[in-house]
Amino acid sequence: MGFSLEDEKVYMCLRCGSVFSRREQEILPGFRCPHCGFKIVEKIRPSVPKRVRAL
Repeated sequence: MGFSLEDEKVYMCLRCGSVFSRREQEILPGFRCPHCGFKIVEKIRPSVPKRVRAL
């Protein structure tokens, strides 16, 4: 889709399946899908896990 998961958080609507960023979501009040208005979205995790140094 043209989103890079490292730069910003990316969300997916569970009703219509559209993928959008937080900037696109700011069009509507509250946290809803900007395409269909559905309230339930999930945050897409990056495909590469974050590396953390062991103590």
